[in-house]
Amino acid sequence: MEDSQRKRVLLVVRYPVGGIRTYIRYIYQQDIFDEYDFSVIAPDPGLESFFREIFSGRNFEYDVCEDNWDLLKKVWRYTRNNKVALIHSHGFTAGSLSAVIARCFHIKHLMTAHDVFQKKQFSGFKGKVKKWLLSRVFVSIDMIHTVSFDATNDLLAFFPAIKKERIRCIPHGIDAEQFYHSTASDLKLSYDKTRTCLIGFFGRFMAQKGFNYLIDAIEIIVRDKLTDREPLVLTFDWGGFVREEYEYIESRGLKKYFHMMQHTDDMPGVIKAMDLVAMPSLWESSGLLGMESLVSGVPIIGASCIGLREVLSDSPAVLVPPRDSQALARALADEINDPQKKTFREFSDVARQRFSLLRPSSELKKIYTEIISG
Repeated sequence: MEDSQRKRVLLVVRYPVGGIRTYIRYIYQQDIFDEYDFSVIAPDPGLESFFREIFSGRNFEYDVCEDNWDLLKKVWRYTRNNKVALIHSHGFTAGSLSAVIARCFHIKHLMTAHDVFQKKQFSGFKGKVKKWLLSRVFVSIDMIHTVSFDATNDLLAFFPAIKKERIRCIPHGIDAEQFYHSTASDLKLSYDKTRTCLIGFFGRFMAQKGFNYLIDAIEIIVRDKLTDREPLVLTFDWGGFVREEYEYIESRGLKKYFHMMQHTDDMPGVIKAMDLVAMPSLWESSGLLGMESLVSGVPIIGASCIGLREVLSDSPAVLVPPRDSQALARALADEINDPQKKTFREFSDVARQRFSLLRPSSELKKIYTEIISG
């Protein structure tokens, strides 16, 4: 395609962590987006190499913002000085700020909603004002892309003024082939494989991921002697309150049942090295780890919270109520005592097709074409 015919998409990312970062890596590495040029405005200069790797071989630009005000100025300046066919904002903050600029310059705007809302976010007078302002912003956006049907329903429940035809749900996907064909990593751990069950916890150390409920569940298993094999929880994320969490674990006399692993770039191999994965989240917009575990053929026990329940439904995964340590302990003990790896391995063929990236990337490409041409 000649340069004069190419369309430039401006990606605006205020918080490129966790699911947003993984989504960007998964989606934009697909060849289907090669016909577009991309510019990125994001807060971390250290992420430039991350984005350059994703957009390697394409016309790509990167600019750094320091805070919300600086992001607003950078988006304003860029759209004023360049021909932008589409602003694609990632996350509610980036979407809200970008909406102002998109309206001023009459540029098409797509926002991907990577999270869900909680009632406590809109409590009190300030919360009501915030909700009113967000509603005004969201109804002005040309299209909002949600990553699960749960997230769609959540958005409409909080902001019913948004027209349903302006919301497009494209359930998440992952690099299914990578997880399906991976081999288990050598964890370099010294433990008795016959007497120990490795439980993977891959969430960040933040309240949303429900780590404290996993701590409680392990204590119940040990205290009540629910299994003959010892549980050993391996954690892989240094984010959030990791030091405080491990001090708390030690204070409860559970240190031997938890082990902090080094950060890894081999998620597929590490997941396959687990006996099971625990995902006791309080809420998710979707739940990529659930997809990765199912495609890897590794048993997963997850909370039946918004977003994650959608991913794990109609699969061998065991769902327990959020914030229920007793139920989580029983489910973990059942899997430790009667492993279901064979069932999960057999289901991995189904998961491989269900969560393939080809579907979400091609559907997002259709949205790009629809918005830009419309």
